Amino acid sequence: NEDDGQCGVIINTQYNRDAQCHSHVNFIRNGLPLAVQKKLAAEIWGAPETVDGVGNYTPMNIHKARRARWSLIRKELHDSLGLCNWMGPWVASPLKERG
Repeated sequence: NEDDGQCGVIINTQYNRDAQCHSHVNFIRNGLPLAVQKKLAAEIWGAPETVDGVGNYTPMNIHKARRARWSLIRKELHDSLGLCNWMGPWVASPLKERG
């Protein structure tokens, strides 16, 4: 949660210690080129401006807030099901046939 700019900050405001929300971090640190991440972000959260390059943060926007909300909801769902969102499910695939 310490990275990913505004999305990480919003998530950290919801928990008093160790938020352990990996949905947003797994996306931004998935190794895909930023252009591919932005394409996926536009499909999932509504705009390519949802994600920034690591350490290259741009101003806050509604799409970043939607992504933070999505990440928080996934965290609570994973916690209630006894799953870990560090290992998946992910929104990006390493398989080229999946685009």
